[in-house]
Amino acid sequence: MKLPPVKESGIMKSKLGGSKQLKPSMPSKSDVANDPMASRGLVRRDVPRSKMPEKKGEKPLINDITEPLDEALADVETKLTNSPTDPELHKLKIKILRKMQNRTELRQALLQAANVCNMPFFGVKLAEQLEEDGAYADALQWRQWVANFHPEDPDTVRRLAATAVRAGDLETAERAYSLLIKLRADEELPLGGTFYEEMLGRGLPPEKRQALQKMGLRLLARALIHRETNASILEAAARIAYRTKSFTESRGAYEQAIRSNPRHKNVNQWKVELLNVYAQLGLQENWRKLNQNLIADLKEVVKKDHTDMRSWNMLAKQQIQAGLFEDAITTLKGALRADSKNAQALWQLGRLYVRRGDSQSAIDFYRDIIDDPTEKKAIRRAIERALAELYFKLGHYDEALQIYMREVESNSRMIAPILEATGNLEEAEELYLKSVAQNPRDAKSHLGLAE
Repeated sequence: MKLPPVKESGIMKSKLGGSKQLKPSMPSKSDVANDPMASRGLVRRDVPRSKMPEKKGEKPLINDITEPLDEALADVETKLTNSPTDPELHKLKIKILRKMQNRTELRQALLQAANVCNMPFFGVKLAEQLEEDGAYADALQWRQWVANFHPEDPDTVRRLAATAVRAGDLETAERAYSLLIKLRADEELPLGGTFYEEMLGRGLPPEKRQALQKMGLRLLARALIHRETNASILEAAARIAYRTKSFTESRGAYEQAIRSNPRHKNVNQWKVELLNVYAQLGLQENWRKLNQNLIADLKEVVKKDHTDMRSWNMLAKQQIQAGLFEDAITTLKGALRADSKNAQALWQLGRLYVRRGDSQSAIDFYRDIIDDPTEKKAIRRAIERALAELYFKLGHYDEALQIYMREVESNSRMIAPILEATGNLEEAEELYLKSVAQNPRDAKSHLGLAE
């Protein structure tokens, strides 16, 4: 089975079984002078395959380099003049350059080794090097070259597909992934364990990210033909569909995942995410029934395992969303009895007191945490901010200011409104100006300064 045919800019055409291999080549000086891209290995020419030279009586190369690196490099280069196609000498040179941290020379050495030895090993290493440097289009060409040697090797095709995504060549990526599905039809994760992360398209413009995610959905649908109850595939499909606002498709994938894998470790998390889908679709009765079911399941989980903080926090959150505030307070207190350092439970309980209008209980609760010397510093600082914010909302400006003044530099945007409220307008203006300078995109600081 061969990789699907592509355009000239896509997967390179190979002559498998022939005497020559078409590949990116080591550029000449004239190539580099006339074309800056040539230095990246984009000049192509036919290079005949060379047989390995016989090295009778030669001492084996050692792995560890003990002599000075510059001397070791000069020595190996001398040997390469006599045996230019010896892959072990090229590997040694590459190792030396890597230790010298000379990335430019390392790339050139990999280019030369790939050209003269005609071995996929060097193409793989060169592609990795180019990806580290962010040269994804160049890396893709070498992934394609390597694929000519092993067109049915799943790992080779998988790397090619991933690099194509990074290079923005979705056409090549989809063909490679489609081939991978066929090659790994019987495997648990035919598209690889990092496929979902790749489909998120972090850093891409919105249009390209959406195109990538739609491609991901098509590929997952093909994978489900072979593994229709696969938890990982269904989970990825549900989450990508949600991101593309394909809520009906997301609902179907989540429901299938839950139905097919009722004992999966992520099943309760899927239910939480399915609740979000129901909310988007306006399915209020479905939401109510599922949330009721989830709360009952989570109660059983924490009853059996008091140390499962994830389930404690999830249970409280779902109770809050259902308006069961008293139940949520009981749950959060139970979570804190099981683990007094549960930061999320500490935070949620204080916020819940405020939400119920029981400000004094919230203040007392926050104070207990702040005054506890055994509590983590990061937690105490977060609770201090919450308490200061509560004091400000209640009009207890002196108490709020006392907390914020402990770190004036980082709290200027919070101190300024207090000074403004207490009539210290000049000092407030000075802090607003400072806050705007620190964070020009802070709308509240700009508004406070304008007012």
